[in-house]
Amino acid sequence: MAYIDWRIASLGVMLLVGVFNVIARKFFEQGEDWRIFIPIAAVACLALIAYFAVSYREVKITESGVAIALVMGAMVGLSALLTAIVYANKAAPLSVAVPIMSMSMIVTAAIAVLFLGEQLTPVKALGVLLGAASIALLAWQ
Repeated sequence: MAYIDWRIASLGVMLLVGVFNVIARKFFEQGEDWRIFIPIAAVACLALIAYFAVSYREVKITESGVAIALVMGAMVGLSALLTAIVYANKAAPLSVAVPIMSMSMIVTAAIAVLFLGEQLTPVKALGVLLGAASIALLAWQ
């Protein structure tokens, strides 16, 4: 697999998730059923996983790796289900619901500092706080 700079990949995720959020809302506004949404999304994810798995020369499989992957898969599945519930609720404005879901950045930063040993410099802490403040302002009704 070709090397992609993490910054470019992050911007790609930002754009894809933003478009996904709007398309998912339209999906549910049209009266589509979440029981179709989840399996089709899962198949698409499995296809991508299969592609990436064969893109590398060597695949290392360990018991702990499989266990962690299963936990992560369950978390992604539950997150997808909860996201579908939010998108299906016409009373939940995306301009409020998506910023609230984006507060995961605070959880990620805290866990990275506590469990991965990442440094939280004053500038990074200010960035997280400003990001959280902007999300809170967007979500405020």
